[in-house]
Amino acid sequence: MISANEPNNYDRQFRYFNRRLGQLEDTQASLPEFERVFNDRRQLLEQRVYNEIDTLEDQIEG
Repeated sequence: MISANEPNNYDRQFRYFNRRLGQLEDTQASLPEFERVFNDRRQLLEQRVYNEIDTLEDQIEG
């Protein structure tokens, strides 16, 4: 026999999972957006690496 609390518990869990699913969907980036951010960060990292290389070369030469 189903007690009175069980349907409420199922409803509560269902609402919780719906909220979580909505939050996950909100945090997902589209592929073009992901690629843009990834490429921007890659370019920044490359620039930092090249700056470090230039600094080391300057220290070696001078």
